[in-house]
Amino acid sequence: ASQIKARAPLIFLPTSVVEKSDWVDKSLAYRIYLFGILPCGSKTCVILTGAEVTIDIEVPQDLQVEEFTRVISGGLVSDNIQFIRISTEKMFKLHGFSTEPVAHLRVYFATLKDRAECIKHIARLNESLAVPIHTAGDDFGHGVYYFNKIARQSKFATADWNRFEQYTVLRTETTTNCAYTFRVDIKNVSKLTKAQRAKYL
Repeated sequence: ASQIKARAPLIFLPTSVVEKSDWVDKSLAYRIYLFGILPCGSKTCVILTGAEVTIDIEVPQDLQVEEFTRVISGGLVSDNIQFIRISTEKMFKLHGFSTEPVAHLRVYFATLKDRAECIKHIARLNESLAVPIHTAGDDFGHGVYYFNKIARQSKFATADWNRFEQYTVLRTETTTNCAYTFRVDIKNVSKLTKAQRAKYL
């Protein structure tokens, strides 16, 4: 309790996770609710913010980025699939070989449902294309599939101790059956190092 009052860094062991989008300032925002324990054994919920819901789509060699952006955005709008924005990223191909990074469109969403609909939209397009549109970062399935992608990218542990700091303490009624509830940006969460384990555990 004294560490929490002083807003000192804490360590936390997640045991279960819930992914959902909450209304924040009149807009939907993706949130990860991690349930687990502190070293003292207190049941705790850590709400992770700042994780982006995205998919990357490789720009075909015969199309300009601007042209392909219009194709993708127009198709999503036509299918009534909500998205926040589209940016351009340079990355190596996931399919095939490339000596240099190639252009990809990164599409941002407010919800996992919209992201899933985009993946299905690309699959439908590919049914009529001789050369398919390739995607990356397209983890898809049931349960908490996207959380695993976020954990890989952010390099925190899904079933081991993590350290977090710069958090906000929320009222316990925010979540049920938890002694503590914290909200923290995902960039302030990291897997516990060996040196930190010796210090904290």
